[in-house]
Amino acid sequence: MVERELETLRTLLGRESEVKLILEQLQKALRGRGGKLAVVSESGIGKTRLAQEVAMRARPMGAKALLISCRGSLYRPHIPLAELSRGLLGIDATLPRQEQAAILIQTLADLGLADIATVFAGLLNLPLPTDTGPINPTDSDDSIADVLGCGILCEVFDKLLGRLTEEQPGLCLIFDDLDEAGAPARAVILRLLEQPEVIPVLVMATFVPDAPRELRDVFSKKTIELVNLRRKETLMLGAEVLNAKSISPALAGMVWSTTNGHPLFIQMLIENLQASERIAQPEIGGEAALILDEHDDFTSLVSLLRGRAGRLTDIQREALLRASVLGNGFRVGALAALLEETQADVPLECLFALTQSGWLEQSGQHRASIYRFTHRLKQSAIYESLPAEERQNLHLKAGDYYAAPRIGWRLRTDYAVYHYLKAGKIGQALPVIEVALNQALSASDQDRVFHLYQLGIDVASRDPDMAIKQAEWAEGLGDAHAAAGRYVKAAETYSQLGPTVAPLTLLGKLGLVLLAVDPKRATNVLERALTTLMLNEQEDLRWRVEAGLVWGMALVGRSYEAIRHCRDSLGKLGDTVGFGSARTLMRGVLGMVLFYDGDQEEAYPHLESARAGWGARGDQDGVVLLNQVMIGMPKTDITQAWLRLILRPLLKA
Repeated sequence: MVERELETLRTLLGRESEVKLILEQLQKALRGRGGKLAVVSESGIGKTRLAQEVAMRARPMGAKALLISCRGSLYRPHIPLAELSRGLLGIDATLPRQEQAAILIQTLADLGLADIATVFAGLLNLPLPTDTGPINPTDSDDSIADVLGCGILCEVFDKLLGRLTEEQPGLCLIFDDLDEAGAPARAVILRLLEQPEVIPVLVMATFVPDAPRELRDVFSKKTIELVNLRRKETLMLGAEVLNAKSISPALAGMVWSTTNGHPLFIQMLIENLQASERIAQPEIGGEAALILDEHDDFTSLVSLLRGRAGRLTDIQREALLRASVLGNGFRVGALAALLEETQADVPLECLFALTQSGWLEQSGQHRASIYRFTHRLKQSAIYESLPAEERQNLHLKAGDYYAAPRIGWRLRTDYAVYHYLKAGKIGQALPVIEVALNQALSASDQDRVFHLYQLGIDVASRDPDMAIKQAEWAEGLGDAHAAAGRYVKAAETYSQLGPTVAPLTLLGKLGLVLLAVDPKRATNVLERALTTLMLNEQEDLRWRVEAGLVWGMALVGRSYEAIRHCRDSLGKLGDTVGFGSARTLMRGVLGMVLFYDGDQEEAYPHLESARAGWGARGDQDGVVLLNQVMIGMPKTDITQAWLRLILRPLLKA
């Protein structure tokens, strides 16, 4: 929010104690010790207004405050991060792109951070000169930020904040409606909260009480809970809305008894009474009075909102109804699809009118703007006024719009799936996820792969007939975690989601990944898996399970049993196998157990035999593993390397 907008705000009423507490925390940041806190309440109670007041009062203290709105960014996670970048670097979004790029380059160079300019240029969709010419930004709905990994973004923001606060302590970052931010943006923002005392930054967030648990836990002991206004502040707010010195006892009693101090309800009620000419106000600054009526019926906030919507023009009302289906963060193109118009035919003056009348707020410029409702209550009141069948039809149109491929645009999977589910069309949601998942796998976009597998599991779980598909994606997600070395997550996925496809494969994988998490449980699972595997059935899996069981026994102190089991298994292979993969695997693990059991002399022939077997096949990972064993690397490190080797052929990822 720009300074001129902050200067036009109404007086903040009834929140002085909260403001004082927040500014005391900011004062600590000015002295070099950062912190964090959250403001929590239901919609319409005043979280955003309090955040605006803090931003306004921070400047006279010598602090720099940035108020970043996260509303409407659930499926466009780069938006809050782009706004944060512009605020930190002093880049005006209304300037031409070339000018913005020049400011970016110069500012980062002055800070000694020229090496991260490319990342921020991608985040802001700006051109950067290169040896082969300029990198041109795209005019599509996406930016390169959609494919930047969270790790990279966390790293560059850490560097930038660290350098900025060396020069100016007392930075205040306010993330409004943080619960509506997409997962990548939230991950980066929460990273700022891991050690807030290290740098002089106060990080403040606002969200509703039922926000995701991970968010609530971060601020568990640093939370301000907003409640309704008291009677005195309720009447003061009513008078201010009316631009009156005071309000009459009858009007005061009605406002208090009807709204119970809910700030948005107070404002809407007063404005509704004004519109229906129910308030007498002889002169500006005088006492405003209620004009009584025999059939007074001061209704609910929802009915007031719907009544106000009913006074809009036909096109404005239709646009508002369809906007409520699209939800926060929609663009003109999506609205045009639901209005069954071309994008060029949607009158921007209609959206401008809805913005001016307080229904919507706008980010961006012209037809590339993003629109969101000013309050969640406003969206829900309008959305619920639509008949269920009409809502479903509109959601279906929105799903088709976001699922349709367009040149230069990445498939809007999350939007499409959300709308298809709202329309009750699970069967249309799954192919969209499948296409996006294949794209993410091809691009090696690991974060996106994790997200899409989980999304597919969640969607398939809604239909009992899709149990096989759910299990298939569950296995894929577990494999993706295992391939990334995230064995705890892999074990959780394999065990919690339950196999219904290829149960032996999943059981074997579960036992193997557990070697890095809980070796005792791993041996139990592997023993159970082994009893169901016949020698000539899934032979490759069988010998990997055998080898895993041997190493698991050694990890839990059952080395004698492990050695005996391994020798018995080698005996079953016979002499004809030679340097076959199974023999190499079992000789390798036998050597590993003997080595770490203290019998190096006995271990070396087995290790050398296995190393020769893997070397003959060109499997350098196996050779490197045994070299690490021979130099005595810790068992935990060997287990990680062993799992990478033994799991690799079993994983789909």
